[in-house]
Amino acid sequence: RRDEPFALVSSFYECVSSSAGVFSQNGGHARDLESLWGLLRDIIGEYGTVRGKFESGPILRPGALSSLRLSSAENFQWKCVCGARRFFERQYLQHIEATVRTHLDRGRPTGAPTVEHTVRGFVRIYFDELWPEELENAFVEGVPLWPQLFFLLRTGELDAALRVAHAAQCRVSRVFLEALRVYAAPAPGDESNAPSYALSRSLRREMLQLWNEEEHGADPFKLACLNLVGRCRPGADFSAVEKKAQDFMWMRLAMVEPPSDAETGYALANFAATVNEYGAKHFSIGGSRPLLYAQVLLASGQFGKAAQFLWRSRAFAADGVHLAIACTHYGLVGVDQTLARTSTDPFPSDNALNDAILLSQYAQSFQRTDPREALQYLLLIQGDEEREAAIRRVVLESREFDIFFGTIRPDGTRKRGDIEYFTAPDQRARIIRATANEAEARGQTLEAIHLFDLCEDVDRVLELLVRELGQVLTSELSGIAGRVVQTALAIREQYERTRAIDRCRAPAVRAAFATLLRLVEFFELKRQGRYAAALDVAEVSGVVPLDTSVPAASTADTVNAWNESIRANLGSVLVGVMECLSHMHAAAARDSAADSFRRTLQERARRVAAFAGMCDIPREHAAQIMSIDAVLG
Repeated sequence: RRDEPFALVSSFYECVSSSAGVFSQNGGHARDLESLWGLLRDIIGEYGTVRGKFESGPILRPGALSSLRLSSAENFQWKCVCGARRFFERQYLQHIEATVRTHLDRGRPTGAPTVEHTVRGFVRIYFDELWPEELENAFVEGVPLWPQLFFLLRTGELDAALRVAHAAQCRVSRVFLEALRVYAAPAPGDESNAPSYALSRSLRREMLQLWNEEEHGADPFKLACLNLVGRCRPGADFSAVEKKAQDFMWMRLAMVEPPSDAETGYALANFAATVNEYGAKHFSIGGSRPLLYAQVLLASGQFGKAAQFLWRSRAFAADGVHLAIACTHYGLVGVDQTLARTSTDPFPSDNALNDAILLSQYAQSFQRTDPREALQYLLLIQGDEEREAAIRRVVLESREFDIFFGTIRPDGTRKRGDIEYFTAPDQRARIIRATANEAEARGQTLEAIHLFDLCEDVDRVLELLVRELGQVLTSELSGIAGRVVQTALAIREQYERTRAIDRCRAPAVRAAFATLLRLVEFFELKRQGRYAAALDVAEVSGVVPLDTSVPAASTADTVNAWNESIRANLGSVLVGVMECLSHMHAAAARDSAADSFRRTLQERARRVAAFAGMCDIPREHAAQIMSIDAVLG
């Protein structure tokens, strides 16, 4: 439901994780896709969730980040930076732990199972215990100091890094120790206990001085540690310690200043500019890993651009849609419905999208084969008007009215449609009525009748049925004519059983509906050769004055008050009656004892001919009537 909190990103992540086997068969992108959703989950801060529900931790509601993004861009960007850092740090720690488990003989972690011992084992494996000459001659428990500190920083284990630094304080400067302590301490008043990553101005100056002294040193891990803690040179070359794209992202995120400490001016926008300068080819490895580039875009705060990039790639268009849904759900990307008036592109800018265009275009690819699934996507459109218009389109194009809106059974009970589970009653009624009006405008009249019936608009249902019956009255009951008549008979049965017919506020329309159904029966009996029965029905209909006790003129006087559908078919009805009389007269001519019956038929024919002369009917019909009357003469 739109008004209930739902851990949307975590649900996507759990779905991808549980389907890893399926995804791995499609180009081996399972890990990248899982990382994509894991990264977004940490950026947003969806924690303590199980199957879409917030079991513990903060409950995030739809649009939770929208106000922060609009009111305080700096704080919003810092939240994104910290979330992305946590993800890459946890991911790298898992990599270290897996590497050490796989190479226990080489890592030889000893002592208590702490993160420090695990990292030392990883450093042994990383260098295969062949320490490069450029590493500084500083060791802790037989392992080079600065690689240990770097990998502890890389995994976000700042307390462990402090313990290692203190263990080797004779080889670590006082300035760095103090800077690392402050860097790792939580910000004042921060109940989350997360590191502040901030330094005082004086400490920054001291770290910059230390960097200047060490800048031309040989140990790349020491230089990286100094730069990470002091943010001395955000644009420095980290290639010696960056082995993968994830390292690149984490290093750039670590350079971003917290809002309270903006000495260097390096912000998330600077990281985004670097990413855009490199472009997709640099990160997606010749186009083989587009999901990796999407991660880089997310990490640099370019959420709309990440969704756009995947949407425009054929293989991952669905993932782009899902990413856009998640980002707009929480307000990471703005929604601009006015874009639809000037463009059909769902991503005309990097900062906003039109979810109505995006979801409609995506659903269009499968709405005929799986309309129910298409509805689920269209219900996510944020604007009421745009959402209802999109639903109308898919309903009319799929023609699955019963699935979407339900149906009314002959006994008057209602079978619920899918839309009833996701919309309020007033919204549902509005959508159904608007769909009915659009169906009528498109010429899908039978569908419109069904939809107006669901709206319980008896008058409109009967009006349309009267019009349709008038158009097919003389046709054989097959094809569209058969469908019209079957619909009319079903409606009559339903309305009579439920007394819904009593709600009709137009007696003339109700009478015309009954008359036209009798005339349908007349023509069907005539086609079957049951002429006497057909004449009885025609007489009961009140359209043809066969009763000799009623003057034909009195019936002719009421013709102008009849419904247009009856008046338009009057000529055909009168010709049909004359043909029935002719067939019956011909049959009676072979019986010498039927003279009286033949005279009655002749008298009826003269009444019909006289009535036809008083009415405005087509010339060809009048000529046929006069010709038959002359034969019967």
